[in-house]
Amino acid sequence: LNGVLIYVVDIVSDGITIDGLIPLLLATVVMGAVNATIAYGAKAFD
Repeated sequence: LNGVLIYVVDIVSDGITIDGLIPLLLATVVMGAVNATIAYGAKAFD
């Protein structure tokens, strides 16, 4: 789902360009890691 979201943002936005499958996969992994970190941090304060 993150990959699809990044791909759509790439199509819609002129400021973000992702060329190729590998950069898309890396961006997806980074986005997933950031989401997991934020979720873990939010749980710590719960």
